[in-house]
Amino acid sequence: MHTWRPYLKAAAKSMAPCLLLDKVRFRKGRASGVWRLLKKDDAMAAQGSGRWASTFSAVSGAPGQGSGASKTFIFSELTPQEAAREIIKKQNTDDAFFVCDLRDIVRKAKLWRQCLPQVTPYYAIKCNGDPVLLNELASLGVNFDCSNTIEMKTILDMGVHPDRIIYAHPVKSTSHMKFAQENGVRLMTFDCAEELLKVTDKHAKLLLRIKGDDLGCRISFNDKFGCTVDQARHILERARALHCNVVGVAFHVGVLYQSPEIFTRTMQQAEAVFEIAAELGNPMTVLDLGGGFPGGLRNIDKYKEVCISIRRAIDEYFPASKGVQIIAEPGQYFVTSAYYLAVRVVCKRRRDLVIDGVLQPHQDVFVNESRDNCVSRHLYQYSDVRIVPLQEPLERPRNVLTTLWGGTCNPLDLIDPEKLFFDVDVDEWLLMDNMGAYTLSFACGFNGTGFPAVHYICPHSSVGLIRQMVQRSLLRSGYTQPEEALKEDLLTRKQELLHLPTKPESG
Repeated sequence: MHTWRPYLKAAAKSMAPCLLLDKVRFRKGRASGVWRLLKKDDAMAAQGSGRWASTFSAVSGAPGQGSGASKTFIFSELTPQEAAREIIKKQNTDDAFFVCDLRDIVRKAKLWRQCLPQVTPYYAIKCNGDPVLLNELASLGVNFDCSNTIEMKTILDMGVHPDRIIYAHPVKSTSHMKFAQENGVRLMTFDCAEELLKVTDKHAKLLLRIKGDDLGCRISFNDKFGCTVDQARHILERARALHCNVVGVAFHVGVLYQSPEIFTRTMQQAEAVFEIAAELGNPMTVLDLGGGFPGGLRNIDKYKEVCISIRRAIDEYFPASKGVQIIAEPGQYFVTSAYYLAVRVVCKRRRDLVIDGVLQPHQDVFVNESRDNCVSRHLYQYSDVRIVPLQEPLERPRNVLTTLWGGTCNPLDLIDPEKLFFDVDVDEWLLMDNMGAYTLSFACGFNGTGFPAVHYICPHSSVGLIRQMVQRSLLRSGYTQPEEALKEDLLTRKQELLHLPTKPESG
């Protein structure tokens, strides 16, 4: 199993000072022995310069892209706001688009190591499957949480070693189990005795998922997944009878909890399951903390509070002397603050409202994105999204009662209900922050909204690499699911063509 351990290596003299984070494991023949060098300070310039030049690389659109999305822009050393303005000037469309700041991903990886050095992160790719993002995380030594064949295949095709993948879904299709076995993905979760009957891989390493303590949690997983501590003994006895190798416990405390102590209470329950396993003669060695780690530009302090609680709980229930490997499945933590969505105002309508008996000015603002597409239909109201104008004046009073609507024909496509907002003009651009989690992965193109292009900001030294990754896309960068579906379809068509007769059969 991959270990979360920094190594040392001298940086090339021509580069800015760097910090080597990790030696990561890739599949043989793909990228074995890859080292990732990261700058200590993203603002540091090449020698003799105060700031790297603001450069961009325009990558031609891949087959399948519309004419309006013919270029992907790659910038170095710009702010997301500056990059968005450059894209608006240079793109040949007025469609919404994303800006991904890959430097933010690097900062989050550093912060994780600082706050939870004993916990190995497995990024939950369902949160955001942008292939450029996934490759960046892989090079940073982050492992991956996959929940089906497509997600596992996506990561394996990048050359990532199967030991760096957890098949983290308590309920699995038999064909997906077969794929995992054939491709060496051994670590996986389950939560009931019935699921054990699907395990045919004698090398599988199973984690029993228990219910998290969801006290004060707005979004709980407990109705759908997890067993109780009382149920654990029967399940472990059944696993022993079936010769299944249960190596540890997994849980998920849920999302939007009020107190970080929710981790402490659940880890105490996990310790009880470890004790049951030991009594049955099957000592456990792995603890999976699941997800629920705060992300977002304004959640760093909350994340640090969560980490303090987790470190204390580790010291109390799973100290180093027990030799337990501790992992986690963060999703939104890594990606929320790295992505920005630029939208255009397509209509503004004045509609005064009577509130508490007083007539107040009100505006309906319609933008060219949707809650039915890339504006998360489930999490937007919890994501602390802030919207700012991209054109002057940048500082505007938020004193106009406003309803923000998505641009589709769906009458329920409401992004933000009545709230104080700044005055806007038709055709001006707005920038939404904290748009990395469950946005791209929810895109479906409903009502012709399409799939907003993704543009990137990265260190100057990475521009060429990002360019190559974008050029490999069959569709457009950022969208794993349709990309994998198209690959599968092309492969099937190719196989069908190979089996066509070379000449018409005689009648």
